[in-house]
Amino acid sequence: MIDEHGIRTFHGPYVWVGAGISTLLILLFCWGLIYATQLFLQSLNILATTSPEAAILRAGLALRVLGAVMGALALATAAYTVRMSKRVILNRQIPPPGVWVLGQPKMVFGDRAAALGYIVEGRAVLLSVAGVAVVALLWHYVGLMTSGVVPI
Repeated sequence: MIDEHGIRTFHGPYVWVGAGISTLLILLFCWGLIYATQLFLQSLNILATTSPEAAILRAGLALRVLGAVMGALALATAAYTVRMSKRVILNRQIPPPGVWVLGQPKMVFGDRAAALGYIVEGRAVLLSVAGVAVVALLWHYVGLMTSGVVPI
């Protein structure tokens, strides 16, 4: 249902059931990732006993992949946040028209909404800079680790 401010609201128990199921699926996925990581670390320990150099290279590759995924998630989150903050600033309304919300949101209008939009936009820029910096530092550290400069 779209209200007078252009907000799409979802009401009722079915919405919360769907949100609960989505949360449960995300938790199961995260549990699977933790389990897979434990298996990877066990295999890395076994490999380290037979071939330490290969274990170091495999750990370095895993850290680089992890860093790239973290950086991509940070940049994607920052891009989405900038897009939403631009809509807030343009419409001078929080939440901006066209967004989907659960229940009845508390609306913010005018100069206060625009100021909050600028604050969120600034934080999104900081998030993107931090995401790129973490990836660069992690890749640099892995390079040092695999070259033998940094002790493991």
